[in-house]
Amino acid sequence: MKRLMNKVIVLTGAASGIGLASARACHGEGAIVVLTDIDADAGKLASRSLPSSEFIALDSSNDSAWDGVLDSVLDRYGRIDALVNNAGIGIRKGIEKHPLGRLGQPHDIAQGVVFLASDESSFMTGAELVIDGAYSAR
Repeated sequence: MKRLMNKVIVLTGAASGIGLASARACHGEGAIVVLTDIDADAGKLASRSLPSSEFIALDSSNDSAWDGVLDSVLDRYGRIDALVNNAGIGIRKGIEKHPLGRLGQPHDIAQGVVFLASDESSFMTGAELVIDGAYSAR
């Protein structure tokens, strides 16, 4: 059985990068994914690539916009099993100082998202999962 079968997962920043990779990974594990992003065109395109997913335009810095997203998801699905707050930008600086000599790829992070959204992590409440390729250990 797939690890996220029928779990409702809302992801911010899901039109590209880590957010899209996470949406794809969750979808591949059977989740019902709701993609949100400030870029409506890219978000709609991303959602079309994931059958049965949904896209809702969202500026995650706007508190009142969240009300509409949450109401929409709860009205349609009755619950939210996981919320992945991913919206943001990446800065490719300091790569030469990274222990692995490279930055992580979106799919590297997506696997952590799947784990945290799954029942496998049910006893990990209040914990942080650092996925940084040993950068913080240097």
